[in-house]
Amino acid sequence: MTNVSLLVYLLVCPFNLKYVLDFPSYVHEMYRREECKDLSTHYRKRGIDVYSQQSQAYVPHSEEHLYEDAEIYFEIILRSKKDIRKNQKENYDKVVNSFVSDKKEYSLKSIHSSEEVIELYYVHVFTNRIIKIKIEKKKEIKNYLHLFFTNYCIYKLSNHDYNRVKNVSDHSKGVILNTYYIYTFVLLFSLCIYVEKSLLIAFPSLRKHEIGVTLCVLFVPSILFLYFYFYFTLPRVVAVYVILYLLFSLRRRKVEESASSAWSGKHASEITATEGVTTPGTAEYEILLNMRLVNMCITYLCIFGVDFFFFPKHFAKSAYYGNTLMDLGVGACISTSAYAMSRKVFKCVKRRRKIIEIKHIILFSLGIARFLAIKLFKYNYSLTEYGIHWNFFLTLCFTFVISNILLILLNGKKGTIFLISMISIFFYELCIYQFDVHNYLLSERERSNIFSQNREGIFNAIGSINLYLFSHYLWGVLITYRHITIKVPIQFFHNIYKVKKRYYTVHFSIILFAASLSFYIFHLLLNSIGNYSVRILCNANYIFVTTSVSLYASGLSYFVEENILSEKINITILEKINNNTLIVFLFCNVLLGFYNILFQPLLYPLIFVIMILISYSFFLLTFASFLPTNQWGETVKRKCE
Repeated sequence: MTNVSLLVYLLVCPFNLKYVLDFPSYVHEMYRREECKDLSTHYRKRGIDVYSQQSQAYVPHSEEHLYEDAEIYFEIILRSKKDIRKNQKENYDKVVNSFVSDKKEYSLKSIHSSEEVIELYYVHVFTNRIIKIKIEKKKEIKNYLHLFFTNYCIYKLSNHDYNRVKNVSDHSKGVILNTYYIYTFVLLFSLCIYVEKSLLIAFPSLRKHEIGVTLCVLFVPSILFLYFYFYFTLPRVVAVYVILYLLFSLRRRKVEESASSAWSGKHASEITATEGVTTPGTAEYEILLNMRLVNMCITYLCIFGVDFFFFPKHFAKSAYYGNTLMDLGVGACISTSAYAMSRKVFKCVKRRRKIIEIKHIILFSLGIARFLAIKLFKYNYSLTEYGIHWNFFLTLCFTFVISNILLILLNGKKGTIFLISMISIFFYELCIYQFDVHNYLLSERERSNIFSQNREGIFNAIGSINLYLFSHYLWGVLITYRHITIKVPIQFFHNIYKVKKRYYTVHFSIILFAASLSFYIFHLLLNSIGNYSVRILCNANYIFVTTSVSLYASGLSYFVEENILSEKINITILEKINNNTLIVFLFCNVLLGFYNILFQPLLYPLIFVIMILISYSFFLLTFASFLPTNQWGETVKRKCE
């Protein structure tokens, strides 16, 4: 098919699933439009009004990029579809000619959408004169199959136009401070982990279909959350958690009762058999395993899903200020690595005196390779994220190496590490305001030297080192506290054997939740004085909110593993992902790169997006299934040899 693109089809042609795919709507307001039985929403942003002719219901919206998208989208339509000029030559010529004019005399003011037509109202920026252009929706194309048989209303975007649209949608434009759905997402993921483990305990035969089970139980709900998060409220997720816990507990009780019967003894043993189930080593291992999985699996989905138009932009990385889902995912990668740097591993590193390990060389090589690939394939990327040459791989590499050096120099002493990290965070904040770093990073000044060309990445690496040291100290304190409380449990629980046997560990989860709440309060206090979280800087506010989410995920992991799961069980495919996170992350980036080079994913309808992400998750799990599984203890032992 010549000149194939879904863009004009998305905007002009009718749909069977019109309430899901209509532009310029936003997916989380879909249910409101279904109530109104009309095609478009009504929101006001920067002077643009988008409203239905049948309903004047106001829908508040804070996503500035939708206004910018609308301007670019309809500019492309008018330039591409010359047949729109018919019967409105004068207005059409004025608007289209202004697109290539340096002055750009006309700007989009409002959009009127109905079943038959889209009416665009442009205003003259100097005289305020308004002119109207009408676009008729084509009736010939009625479903997706027609895409493969006709090119009547479909046009191919040039790389220039596509990158213009993509650059608008790459980041969240607003300052996103609300973390409600981030905590809800972590809770949902914890629920999915619990459900999958409970299913494997109840039905051991599912082990043979672990990829399919993980895909359906873990990844599909996560994908649906990303695009339909407004349905996943905190009370609903908690209610489902409680109901499923009661159901699994009831079934477990029936199995135990049947096991006590001589007639059903053999049958019960078959049901409760745990063939293929590996026993976890320590509680710390399970906490870190689940916490790393929460972060990495969400990261794998987000880096692929963010390129689609319907991906909620308040989940995408912030343009500067804010703490979105992807913002905190970057910080969580660093904090979980710091948590995993146990004292035993630190002693091994110190004894071998190998500050630079193989993984650091790999990260550095990946950073260089990514830069070369971007230049070779002319891949579109955001300059304001890390700079010209810098990227996340280089940030991780320098963070780990410099942190290793500092930990060895400080001899791993907790008090000294805490003191140094707090002093470093304090002086870093002082320098940010003393030298007006915010304006320096936000300015459009020329990038004349290697520092200015990579200023975002360099500042990010400095803040990441602070986050790593602080997280390493904090986790060491919490784990030490757990060991003490485990050895000397509360006396009251000593008197109740069953409670002591299974439930006394719940107080450590409470400690983790309380610590998470404390750092969240610090985050709110800094917000109240205007010191917002900045991922690029990795400032104090960003460290606090990242720590809060990480401890919250840790508390949920510990609570699930130690308190509500009936048996200890590991999921092999997730073990492999956890022990090979860098390899899986590299695989996802390579897959993403090829996909973006070959296709224009920003233009795809929502139903395609869901199907593509499910397929992507299946490939990810299939690839991970071929990777080796190494137990935590074996890995540490091998490092020490």
